[in-house]
Amino acid sequence: MSPLFLTFRDKVAALRKVVKEWQLEKRKRDRQVIQETQWELDNILKTMDANSCPFSMKCRIKELERKKQILLKQEESSWRLKSRAIWLKERDRNTKFFHKHANARREKNTIWKISDGKGGFFVSQQDTSKEAVRHFKSQYRRRDGGAFQDILWGIDLVP
Repeated sequence: MSPLFLTFRDKVAALRKVVKEWQLEKRKRDRQVIQETQWELDNILKTMDANSCPFSMKCRIKELERKKQILLKQEESSWRLKSRAIWLKERDRNTKFFHKHANARREKNTIWKISDGKGGFFVSQQDTSKEAVRHFKSQYRRRDGGAFQDILWGIDLVP
């Protein structure tokens, strides 16, 4: 069939094939770049002493580590997207399994009660919310007589 007379479905199928091949090639290239980066890092670290390493080499090591981390994050996110797509494809049937999974996740992520610190529990949503707010306000309020150095020390702990 001539390219002028291809149906939309045929064009989409051809595009899907090209994109799949591109994805496979990209994944291979990314793996190769990760391996090369790791190899270069290993060689630098084998030949250089960390204490006597010149500044330019430290910058190169930092650059290589950053590059490797970016590539690993991209690979991880692509696998996450791929697994999510498979999961959506399989669970999109409104099955009992899907509903049990969704309900179990909701149950796990819900706070049903919170301790009052005296052995009792707050159960109602309003009491739970008030106690959580009170607890965090007491945790993060400025203590009376707190030294300025202690405040600076606490700020240094926060990234």
